[in-house]
Amino acid sequence: MKPNNAAQFINRQPRARAAWLTAVGCLTLLAATFAYAALAEARVIRVTAASIAKLPARQNYVVDLRQRNVVYDLDGTARTIDWNRVSVRTADGEAALMAYLREHSPKVAATTPTRLVIGATSGIMKVLKLQATPNPGTEYKCDADTKSCNCAGGKDCEFMLKADVCKDGYADCGTTKGVMNCQCASK
Repeated sequence: MKPNNAAQFINRQPRARAAWLTAVGCLTLLAATFAYAALAEARVIRVTAASIAKLPARQNYVVDLRQRNVVYDLDGTARTIDWNRVSVRTADGEAALMAYLREHSPKVAATTPTRLVIGATSGIMKVLKLQATPNPGTEYKCDADTKSCNCAGGKDCEFMLKADVCKDGYADCGTTKGVMNCQCASK
């Protein structure tokens, strides 16, 4: 007597379908994981004095902090940046960079920074790993009255940014005379 091939085929079909659905699910999960990792890492936009000088007269370079996962590395170490030609755009509107810094980062605004890194903390970490400045021996501090956190020195600023204490994951770090100062609104 011959085996019933139709019965074997019918019994095999759900297993094949389940294997196919499992494979499709795994590939979808893998693709979503890679897409999330690509989106989670901040994009670094490096801006130099030459970049700003190339702009037409009376046009400012706009640091758009409304963009998620973007960090701006305004590097004036080779040639001094004209900070008057840089403005910051937030959800509240657009302001001159120095006015923005006076309000949000008084320590950075107190002196003219050589280099300013502003934006997503993950991107700042990416930039700081490339150029960590010497540590003067302080730790980061969060002040409940001003609802802000600040630090001085590459290692301490790295520690503060890794501690995830910054509101909305945004901070700004400026390097003046070889010392880095970072500040952010606390959570």
